[in-house]
Amino acid sequence: MGGRLVGPRVFNAHDRRTPLHRLLNEQHLKRAHEFFEQYGGKAVILGRFVPIVRTFVPFVAGAGAMTYSRFAAFKVVGGILWVAICALAGYGFGNVPIVKKNFSLVALGIVAVSMIPIVVEMFRARRTAKNG
Repeated sequence: MGGRLVGPRVFNAHDRRTPLHRLLNEQHLKRAHEFFEQYGGKAVILGRFVPIVRTFVPFVAGAGAMTYSRFAAFKVVGGILWVAICALAGYGFGNVPIVKKNFSLVALGIVAVSMIPIVVEMFRARRTAKNG
């Protein structure tokens, strides 16, 4: 609900001198709306699995005009998948000796793997911008 109420106000702020305005402008709001029209459900579900992104998904979904009921449904599905995958991974790998001994490295590996989609999308966006 916060993104729907606050999002358009932030994007349409009159003070254009703020550093925040460089990141948030009307073009970004339009792109967010188009993105959530096309990939909204997937973005909400997959956003649950990506650190940092999960923090901003509700705001962007609201600013992109995703309805609350649709957002809530996808958020519940994402939460159930998150819990199921984490519980099954913990059960399956929790007693593996190498995982027990190197748990901090395993945790860092999980974070690194979860960042791969962000990095891939950044490269795609740059390549698209250069080509077109």
